[in-house]
Amino acid sequence: MWYVYLGLVCIAIAAATVGTFLVIRRQALVSDALAHAVLPGIVFAFLLVGKRHLSALFAGATLSTFIAYYLIDWLQNHTPLKSDSAIGSVLAGAFGIGIAALTFLQKLPYEGKAGLNTFLFGNAAAILPSDTLLFALLACTILAIFLLLFRYLTLISFDKFFAFSSGIPVKSTETLFLICSFVVIVMATYATGVVLTVGLLIIPVVGARLWTYRLKPLWGIATLIAILATLLGTYCSQQRPYMPTGPWIVIWAAFFAFASFLFSPKQGIIARYLQHKRFRHKQCKEHILKAFYKLWEDQQQKSCTLETLRSLCASPLTKKILKQMKKDGLIKEKQSYWYLTEKGWEEAIKVVRLHRLIELYMAEYASLSPEQVHSYAERLEHLLPETLQQELERMLGHRKKDPHEKPLP
Repeated sequence: MWYVYLGLVCIAIAAATVGTFLVIRRQALVSDALAHAVLPGIVFAFLLVGKRHLSALFAGATLSTFIAYYLIDWLQNHTPLKSDSAIGSVLAGAFGIGIAALTFLQKLPYEGKAGLNTFLFGNAAAILPSDTLLFALLACTILAIFLLLFRYLTLISFDKFFAFSSGIPVKSTETLFLICSFVVIVMATYATGVVLTVGLLIIPVVGARLWTYRLKPLWGIATLIAILATLLGTYCSQQRPYMPTGPWIVIWAAFFAFASFLFSPKQGIIARYLQHKRFRHKQCKEHILKAFYKLWEDQQQKSCTLETLRSLCASPLTKKILKQMKKDGLIKEKQSYWYLTEKGWEEAIKVVRLHRLIELYMAEYASLSPEQVHSYAERLEHLLPETLQQELERMLGHRKKDPHEKPLP
């Protein structure tokens, strides 16, 4: 069975390669329509040849995807239909024709007709050594084409007009990309079936997109996810022979995508939750420091109770952050009163100074009144990176007072 796994790896590599560019070109739904158009091509090719010959079925499926694509293009350009309506119409129509033709075929006296049902949801066990050889040749060819045209495809995908003005052969490159897409979609139907082909093309790229913003790493991660999904899906299908391969492959691809949604270091749900949590803690800590400075500035009072700080900071995290600040040596407690340490006063002065510098900037450069600048400064002071803080110091650090006539500490 090694040739089955090798054939599926070839399909996965080709699918991830084409799928990466389908996603960045926003053509995911088009690929779904073309995948559904594979079925009538397979059935009619079988009717012409009279037997299940891979090359004939492959050619018929590829031809039907060509027809479906240009039918979508014609509907978009020559009728009032929008792109989603044209794609949906072709998807449903082609799949309906395929199911009707497949049902009609079952009543005819052809040998091998029962195996055509596997194209609906995929069946890796039906892959033969000769099929694997064909998939390997096609995958290597497609990979070589994309490596050679990678720069052209990247420019065309992100800015077609710039690519055209740069002398890149846009039309021929896009035509070659379409041919590769048609071939890969037909290849993928052998693994996942026509119903779930879009899952193998798109889901690995969606999962990979959460790990990187760069195109080459995106391509690599999507390929890894696609390979793992096909291998694990095929193994599960072999353990449960009554289950087709396609659903298992898509389930594993969705699992890896969901794991990416959770654990991606920059865009994952957990990372974003922790980032939000850190921001809330930082915000509460800086509000506490400002509250101490304000008490000292207005009332010459250097200590206060927990209730006073809660009323000034209006945060449910006040007590928790006070304990953390105590561990960090910024604050100390004595007889239910809280005091800033010397280190704490240094931090408080930095926070208040930044707040008032932002108020000065908003008053001078945004022409806001002194009554308006405070609310903007409250939001911005927690977000400014160190470089912008230094720039504010350079621009306004020589000033003595803020727009409210309070001294800059």
